Amino acid sequence: MRIERYQPKYEQDIIKLINNFYEESLEEYVKLDMSALTKTIDDLKDGAFLLIIDGKCEGALAGKEVASPISSEKVWQEVIWYINPTYRHNGIRLLTEARKILKEEGYNFITMVNMANSKADKLERFYSSMGFSKMETHWIGRL
Repeated sequence: MRIERYQPKYEQDIIKLINNFYEESLEEYVKLDMSALTKTIDDLKDGAFLLIIDGKCEGALAGKEVASPISSEKVWQEVIWYINPTYRHNGIRLLTEARKILKEEGYNFITMVNMANSKADKLERFYSSMGFSKMETHWIGRL
């Protein structure tokens, strides 16, 4: 097992991961649009950390730099963190390594998101144990 940055050879694995993430966490909120998915992958390539096991991408933590409206400090915003169920026990290592690399790259903060329908209480305890503080809650409504 190793953690790597994005490489084109894993693109099909990443598409499958995001599709799995969609089915598990997003399907009740939004409809999957493959052209938007392709654009999302393209937008996140520079900010992707991949969990590689036996030559295959089994997990990804991807995000991008966002500008803070009140500070000049660098903020990295997670957009997707998904690991195939069989390999979820490697999630802490993926997050820990990504945090280390981001700090080396000059980032001051990392913000993580969790879906309300994905074990929110368990994730809140997990993030707290990793030194994160809860900042805000989002609500979504279809128009």
